[in-house]
Amino acid sequence: MKKGRIYTTSKSANVVAPNMDFKYDDNIGRGGSVRVTVNKQDIDVYPWGANNRLPNDMIALLRSNGDVANLLDARLDFLFGAGVGLFRRINDKKDVVFEPYFDVDVADYLQEQEISEYVDTAATHLVECSTAFVNVSKVEKYSKLTSMDPLTVRCERLKAGSVRKDRFVVSANWKNDGQKRAALVSAYDFSGKENTPESVIQLMRPQSGQFYYGYPRWWAAAEWIKLANRIPKFHNQALDTEYNVAYICRIADQYFDTMFQIEGIEEEEEKQKYRDDFYKMMDDIVYNNEGKRRVLYDECPIGEDGKMHGWIDLIPIKRSITGTEYTEIYRAAVLAFANASGILSQLSGINDGKVMGGSGSELRVTAEYQQFYRTPRERELILKPLNRIILPEIKKAFKLPQDVIFGFNNILLESLDKAKSGSSQVGTGGPNPEKQTQKPTQK
Repeated sequence: MKKGRIYTTSKSANVVAPNMDFKYDDNIGRGGSVRVTVNKQDIDVYPWGANNRLPNDMIALLRSNGDVANLLDARLDFLFGAGVGLFRRINDKKDVVFEPYFDVDVADYLQEQEISEYVDTAATHLVECSTAFVNVSKVEKYSKLTSMDPLTVRCERLKAGSVRKDRFVVSANWKNDGQKRAALVSAYDFSGKENTPESVIQLMRPQSGQFYYGYPRWWAAAEWIKLANRIPKFHNQALDTEYNVAYICRIADQYFDTMFQIEGIEEEEEKQKYRDDFYKMMDDIVYNNEGKRRVLYDECPIGEDGKMHGWIDLIPIKRSITGTEYTEIYRAAVLAFANASGILSQLSGINDGKVMGGSGSELRVTAEYQQFYRTPRERELILKPLNRIILPEIKKAFKLPQDVIFGFNNILLESLDKAKSGSSQVGTGGPNPEKQTQKPTQK
């Protein structure tokens, strides 16, 4: 083989297992497919969850707990860094080094195309759903990228023997209620041979057994989130009930008989009503009447010993549960889904139920590790449409150097004597940022 030449076979080397179109995973279960009608044509799609609304349910659960949302927002912040930009490789004998490349016209064009919005939205969808769908709109020679809400997109069922997703179905309503209004969109072809004016790219990290949609790790903590959500409700109710049965109310037998004689009550129905009103009065005295006079009058007979014998007696019950136990459960739940969120414990602020600690240098090292080493794979997914679709177009239109590529900027914490703002930016250009030297180039 001559040096520098690459030999490939003309036929695909993919091994296709039988019934690939019937593969099921944790997302879709064994339920098969969901049929929708698009332009009077029946289309089968893979459901996302048994009810085809798994991402909807998980996002609703996410919105119900501020701690979970905060953790995922923190992970998203590290993933986004300081946003994307153009980089150019510079000569370095030891390492692969990229420095920011700036062109006024290109910067204006990228701003018009809302590239930053695409990156932010795609990153959000990857963090929350482990799947992002990107709409590629082709207008003449230029393309525009728009991230689509993953809750609205489903994969068409594969043809028998196929391993490639050829089309996607878009609908605002995926409830299992019969016919749906939906649109059918072709998958983007990176070879450029079969692309339509509107097409879709699915960004999704490989996961064993997840063939059609991603499964974020934080979804596995769903039961912990549900448990945590029960604790505030318990405390709210406990403020009314003081957490438990607080008193035993003892009433002498003669009390009601005496009161019935005094009030002239003879009918059983009236007697029961009198009892109900009395018990309600006792509830009002013990609970739920802050601001009202809380006095219990008991006209007592005097016994032979010369002491008053009470007819009504409130006996306090020792409380075995004070709420502290539930607070500990909540801390355990928060710690569990913090671990599942992908944020390093030192950055979560809730490690072992305590606030974030450690020195500034420890925090800086941890933040840099999170930003540089826990983001490359997702960043590469986001950069793929930029470097393979947008980049060739702007290189041709703006006569850019061939070694210019899209990459992410990072934010580094620095001491105030080095940077007055307390931070600086570095670039991680290139398709494999984790293998490159990060050189500070912007301050």
